Amino acid sequence: MLQTAKAMMPDKLISVITPTYNRANYLLKSIDSVLNQSPQIIEHLVVDDGSTDDTSSLAKTIADPRFRYIRKPHSGAPATRNAGIEAAHGRYILWLDSDDELKPGILEHYIHEITQFAEVDIFYGDLEMVDETGKKSVLAFQNYYQKTDLLSHLIRGTIIPNPGTLVRKSLYSKHGLYDLRFRRAHDFEFWSRALADASIKHCGVNCCRYRWHRENMSSGNTDLSFEAGVVKLLCSRHPPQRLFPELDWDDSVAEVKAWEKVAGLLESCHDFDNALVALDYANRYIPQTLSSLVCNSIKRRLREGSSRINQKAAANKLESELSITLIPATTDYAATG
Repeated sequence: MLQTAKAMMPDKLISVITPTYNRANYLLKSIDSVLNQSPQIIEHLVVDDGSTDDTSSLAKTIADPRFRYIRKPHSGAPATRNAGIEAAHGRYILWLDSDDELKPGILEHYIHEITQFAEVDIFYGDLEMVDETGKKSVLAFQNYYQKTDLLSHLIRGTIIPNPGTLVRKSLYSKHGLYDLRFRRAHDFEFWSRALADASIKHCGVNCCRYRWHRENMSSGNTDLSFEAGVVKLLCSRHPPQRLFPELDWDDSVAEVKAWEKVAGLLESCHDFDNALVALDYANRYIPQTLSSLVCNSIKRRLREGSSRINQKAAANKLESELSITLIPATTDYAATG
């Protein structure tokens, strides 16, 4: 079956793109994990973001015709990924960081998936995580194949890994390249655009060995402004009915509840200013037709939320690298008079 599928596929079906910056000590293992696999209808691009270590000299030792090395001035991760997309010849792009390794056989598995599920735009799998001591664990992801409520899951956190994930290249033409403002979580921001209409599927296997470094680990001082930025962008692009379909939208206070949820998400990202803005939107959507008892109960709940958030804001003076203002997709507050 696989031989027949290969015969039907054009040259350069898959471009494996490895962005790298000063990871020479891991790079050759990453490259070997690609080139040691059997499919010839792939290419492997290593895009060097101006490394100052031995990356360039190591890459130049690779003689495999499927391999290309591109060096560019240092400009950050999203710009480096964009350079790889623009240089890629494949119809699909498989992302592989320079300290990670593809699992054996995953390229053939992906080719089989492409032939069986031609309508799918993004294929992904689980990650085999390896920490600095060599301890292994599995980071598992749910299968959202044929799900239509992807954005309602995504607003609560990314649902697709970046390492080892296969993306139809035309999605970047349709939805745009990576947002340069997102030094971190640029994949999450791209998913927030692409998953508005893309089809995704879990491939059912571990696709990548993901190296977990100490700097990957979160701490109480982590700047979550990038995650908060994705929440705010989703709110600016889509009505709350699409982001929170679990609410009863025949209920007159559904809009209030939706903005309370947004406030909670932004609060969890330490974006306290915009969490308060979300509560203000919730307050504006309180219907005038409610009884005074119900109306006062909602307003009391919103005041308590504002007080809690203000207390947290006073106690947490974290600097935010990314600043995006919360602007809803609709600004019709006719319900409030």
